[in-house]
This record gives sequence, structure tokens and C-alpha cells, in this order.
Amino acid sequence: MFVCIGCGGPHHLRVPEEFAAGRFFGSYPPGWVFLAGAQASNHALINLYTRTRLLIPDFLTMTGDATRQPRQMVMVAAALSAEPLAPGKACFGAAIVHGLGGAPVFALWALVRAARHERPVAHGFHVTVGEGAGAGHQQLFLEDVAYHRGAFYFLTSQEQLVAVHVVEGSGRLLARQQLIEHRRPANPQGLLVSGRYLLASRGGWAMVVRYHWPPLPDDREPGPARRLTMYRGDIHDGEAFTTWTELHPESLQGLLVFAARGCSRLIEDPSGLHNLPAGVHYLDDRDAGDMDMIYQENPNLRKYRCSDTCGFGWPPAAIHFYATWVNYPPSSYSSPIWFFP
Repeated sequence: MFVCIGCGGPHHLRVPEEFAAGRFFGSYPPGWVFLAGAQASNHALINLYTRTRLLIPDFLTMTGDATRQPRQMVMVAAALSAEPLAPGKACFGAAIVHGLGGAPVFALWALVRAARHERPVAHGFHVTVGEGAGAGHQQLFLEDVAYHRGAFYFLTSQEQLVAVHVVEGSGRLLARQQLIEHRRPANPQGLLVSGRYLLASRGGWAMVVRYHWPPLPDDREPGPARRLTMYRGDIHDGEAFTTWTELHPESLQGLLVFAARGCSRLIEDPSGLHNLPAGVHYLDDRDAGDMDMIYQENPNLRKYRCSDTCGFGWPPAAIHFYATWVNYPPSSYSSPIWFFP
């Protein structure tokens, strides 16, 4: 079900029948959604307005694998470099993928018209640290992905950025990588991180971090978010280092932020959007990368949590936010995503 956060009512948008129980893992305006029709496979990109359907990879070949043997993968967050099938413009996809053992890797592929009928094979990459003979792989847990200024950027759980420029080689996509280290203040006292989200912001990057209190001894899981903090990342050309600077509410007035893996967006002028108040809206995507959930074949046993879905406003002069929660029941098919008309 698609629900408008402006009016609170449902929108009558439908996915194709074979994707009715599909798992969402990203979106791209106008009207595109990433779906896995069989939870762990049958990945596709679908436009809910035009009904256009593009097949995207279920398999990848890992760079450096001499066998070049395709291996099955599961996409958990994805992004595009441009609108698919736009005349005269190349379009590439990038995704955080699981299912290969160890930390997630990332995959790249080109979107072409043949994808209406033929499913491509993606090119898989480990995060590379260093250059030349001294280069090596690093096990970094990738949390989010977005595209900006000619490159895909992956946000790690250590809050580094991995910048990836796509290069078309002879029959294969290549990835020119740069690991951008970071600094930021420690977490607010007593709070733990429950989500990190990456979005383009005023010519640079912003990161939204969601915090929660540690669970009490009798609790089986953490409670809902108790604080959201937004950070600005300043990256200068040629430098492999950034500082995440906390943005206080007084500097955020007028901004409207939507946070969720693979579909975060910052709107600097929200006028005309159903009179939505400025602030940050986030979705409960705690289970978006839960491989046990994704591989669960019995839909009655799949329970993607949706209860920690919330809107935070920016008060005029306070560090803490006021919030409104929407307690949605669990879903048997997907964590929620943002959909942009």
C-alpha cells in the first residue's frame, strides 16, 4: 500500500501481479521503484506510472575472480546515475549486495533497453584500500548508497565514504574507488546508532544518524528512535578525508528530509508539498538487510518491522526534536521505502 504522508490517505498505485509480494529496496523519481519479486531474486526496476519494467541483475561476477563464474546475490539498497532510458544519457545502477559471505560488497551494471527482455549480469567489487601493488580489500559494512556529481557514494558503518566512478572497459564495467575517511564527535551519551542515511545536500553530502537507547534487560529489541542528528560532510577535491559537522536546528530551518536506505532525499524548498512541515521523516528499515528474513520462504514467518516510522520537526532553538510516530504493523513482504512522484 502506498500512503501519502501529506494527506494520510492511500494512493492507488499498483505493482505488476508477479511483484505483489515483492521486497522494495530503493526508488528513483519520477515513479521508479526497485523490487525483488521473489524476496531474494527476480530483481527489477519498475515505473509505477508507465508500467515499464527493466530486469536488473540476480547474479554478478566478482572482479579478481579468475573463474568469472556468476554468483547469485541479493540487493538490499540501490541507486541510479540518471533516469532510466532517458534519450542520449547513459544510466548505471549500483547496489549494496549480500549473499556472498562476509561483509556486503557492491555491484555495478548498465541499464540498457535490452533489459526489458534480458537480465544482465552485474560486476561485483570489494572495497579497495590503497593503490597499485599495495592495494587490498577491506571488510567494510556498507549501509547506504547515493549518486552525486558523477560518482556513486557508499556510506559505511564506520561513517567513511567510498566514492566510486564508473569506467566502461572492454566488455566490463570498472570502478575507480576512493576511500574517504571521516571524523565526527562521539555519539550522544548513552545512545546507540540504529541507522545511517546518506543524501546530497547543498552541493555536498549530509548524513542522518538515528539513535536509540540501549534495550533494557527484559527487552528483546531496542525501542524507537530517541534522537536524530544531521551532519554535513565537507569533501574537497583531491582529499581523502572529510569532517562530519553536526547541524543544529537553527541551521536546518526550512529543510525537508526523507531518510531511508536507497531513497533518501533532501528538499530545500518544500513549498507546495501538501504543506508538509520542515523536518526529517524516516522509515523503519531495521530489517531491510536481514538475510534470515529475506531468505524465509514462509511469508507468515516474515515480519518486517514498520513500527518505528516517524516525523521529527526542527524546533526553533532546541537541540532535541519533537516527534510524531506512526505505529504500522509488521509487513510480510518488505520494509517500507519512500516513493517520489
